[in-house]
Amino acid sequence: MGIAGERFEDLHPLLAAITRGHDMAPTEADRMRGRFAQQTMGRWLAPRVLAAPEGSLAAAVRDIAAGRNDDGRMVVGWAAMLVYSGSTTIRDFLVNVVALLVDRPDVAARLAAEPAILGTMVEECLRLEGPVRGTGRVAAADVVIGETGIPAGSVLHLMFDHANRDPERFSDPDVFDPVRSPNPHLSFGHGNTFCLGAHLARLETRALILRILPHLHRLRRTHPPIWTSVRLLREQARLTLSCH
Repeated sequence: MGIAGERFEDLHPLLAAITRGHDMAPTEADRMRGRFAQQTMGRWLAPRVLAAPEGSLAAAVRDIAAGRNDDGRMVVGWAAMLVYSGSTTIRDFLVNVVALLVDRPDVAARLAAEPAILGTMVEECLRLEGPVRGTGRVAAADVVIGETGIPAGSVLHLMFDHANRDPERFSDPDVFDPVRSPNPHLSFGHGNTFCLGAHLARLETRALILRILPHLHRLRRTHPPIWTSVRLLREQARLTLSCH
């Protein structure tokens, strides 16, 4: 982002409140806390985005908004989304990847023997344990999906993790196949809403795997997986490992 010298961990309570406020069917109290958290993050970001050095991501956001004649609120909104998505979702995904590899030592051993499969394996991790399970949309017109009629104006939750296990698109959809190809998963969305940080997320994931790969054979779970109640994120509340 080009915002240096800050304690981003201080934002974690705000990120958690934003997550709960945007989950499926949150309470009104959660929605209010989420809106307040967004506003608080925006006030924190605004002067830092304006002061970001040229060549940084924050400056690029600022320059694009200026070219479109968007006001400062749009700049802050974009920056807040980049901070949120670049911390919460990649954190959850990296935890999920480590858990997958610890639970599947055969895949970890194959990766160690065949490092060329790293790219396809990351895509398979995204398909099976992508951090964003779905997204909300509003139907722009009456539509029928299968035998279900959806009136215009209805709020829909499109679940990526279900689509990523569609047996009409994926053979053996519940099997972790590290060399699955093609792999047209929707974990980064599609079209105009494709994730802006997709390439960075893949790069970070590959870097983490390469760093821990020599140690994976020594790692074991000490507790069963504990998942949070957040329904739109695939988020583990705790992953506890021991090293042997």
